[in-house]
Amino acid sequence: MKKNSFNEQEIHALLKDAQNGDTDAAAELVDRFQPLVLSIVNKYSRKMNEREDVVQVGMMGLTKAIQKFDLNLEGKFISYAVPTIAGEIKRYFRDCTWDVHVPRRVKEFYMHVNKAVNELNEQLQRSPKVSEIAEYLQVKEDVVLETMELMSGYNTLSLEAPVEMGTTDGAPSTYNDYQGMIDDNYEKFEDHLVLKQSLNYLTAQEREIVELLFFKNWTQTEVADKFGVSQMHISRMRRKILLKLKNTIRAHDHLDMPQRFSKNA
Repeated sequence: MKKNSFNEQEIHALLKDAQNGDTDAAAELVDRFQPLVLSIVNKYSRKMNEREDVVQVGMMGLTKAIQKFDLNLEGKFISYAVPTIAGEIKRYFRDCTWDVHVPRRVKEFYMHVNKAVNELNEQLQRSPKVSEIAEYLQVKEDVVLETMELMSGYNTLSLEAPVEMGTTDGAPSTYNDYQGMIDDNYEKFEDHLVLKQSLNYLTAQEREIVELLFFKNWTQTEVADKFGVSQMHISRMRRKILLKLKNTIRAHDHLDMPQRFSKNA
């Protein structure tokens, strides 16, 4: 921020107007203190691809500081604005930038562990042990271990990220190339189990008719000859059997009738 761009009295006058609804005064304050926001963002932002979001969060923090600053206090506005902006950015990193959900207490303690690791690195000139981090923070080692384990949830690996080994044709491969495919046989297997259970509610003769018609592909005439009845009688039994199977499946809250039966119904 430019020095002496305006004095504290001017700042207070603009703050008063802004808090009373003067949008022009608020816009001027935002414009004047934008360099301050950017300097704080540079301190906390970790990656270029998140910088734009962090800047927006910082500007929201500045807006909040403008609206909530107590004009009755003798302190300078900048002394209130800096921690307010930094606090918004810290909350953003704590709550919104994790790729997987972790408990809030871990997110909060993560900042302390990260700071302790950096400070111990400088003191010891090596990576600190878990026991040293725990002693530094005066907590149990299990707490540090849990936090460090969940730190990996801050950034997950994209399925489009390349893997070390390539494909057989020499083209680069990604983790997505090794993902399993949906197997339609699982649904068929479930249908088979449902049907098998439902067949237990049929009589021995009804099960035999089902087997001949739908598994051995006999014609109704061939089945009628086997049982010594008319083809019309087998047709009526077929409809009766299918209706019984459908009702049995629905009564047990299972899936609908397998497709091969519904087509023949």
